[in-house]
Amino acid sequence: MSQYNTPSPLARNSGMAYPYAGVQLSALGDSRVANNGVTNNGSTILSNNGNVVWFKALCNQRCYIAPGGILGYAGQTIQAISAHTPDIIALNPDLCIIQMGTNNILTGDKGIDMINALVTGVLRPMVASNILPVVVAETPRGGITAAQQSKLCDFNNYLNDLAFGRSDLTLNAGFAAGRSIIVSNPRPYLQDETNGLPVAAYFQEASQATGLHPNRSEERRVGKECRSRW
Repeated sequence: MSQYNTPSPLARNSGMAYPYAGVQLSALGDSRVANNGVTNNGSTILSNNGNVVWFKALCNQRCYIAPGGILGYAGQTIQAISAHTPDIIALNPDLCIIQMGTNNILTGDKGIDMINALVTGVLRPMVASNILPVVVAETPRGGITAAQQSKLCDFNNYLNDLAFGRSDLTLNAGFAAGRSIIVSNPRPYLQDETNGLPVAAYFQEASQATGLHPNRSEERRVGKECRSRW
C-alpha cells in the first residue's frame, strides 16, 4: 500500500462489499494474539491492547479482520497452535500475523531445531496457499535461564534468516527462492541496551519483569513495525 491509499496488490478480496473490502488480515498465535480480542457476553470484540488491531488502524482501516480471523490461544505451544492452521487457510486471508514460540522456549519441551521445524510447519501451508505470514519475533525476556535466553535468540535468528531467503533454510522449508515470509522484530526497542532485559515501563504491569506482553502504546509500535515491513 503506497501512502496507505492505494490498494495493495495482495488484495485478493478487493471486490468484496464493504465492510469487507481491501486486504483481509488474520492472526494466529498464543496469548499475544489473544490480546487483540476481548470476550464480552459470549462475543469477541477487537481490543487495542494487541498489535494486530493497531496494524489495521495504521493502514487507515484499509485492512479488515473477518469474523473468526483472530485465533489466539494463551499458554499454548506451537504444536497445539498449529492444529488451527487449517482454520486460517479456510479464511483465505491475504496475510496472517503470527506470534508463537515463547511457550516452547519456556517449557523446554523441544530443542531449538524442533522448534524451528514446528514453526516452519505452520508457515509452509500458508505460503503454499498464497497467504503472506508476518511473523513477530520474540520480545526480550526477563526471569529466564541462560539456556532459555540462548534458545530465544537462536529462534529469532532462524526466523530472520528464513525471512531474508537464506537458500539452505528456504530449501529445507519447501519455500520458493527469495522471500516468502516477513519478520518484524520488536526486540531492539523493547529491551534495555545495557543488559538486554525488557524495559519494564514498556510492558503490561503483570509482565513487567518477564517482558511477555507489551503494553498498549508498545503494541502500537509493534503494529507500526509490522506495517512498515509489509
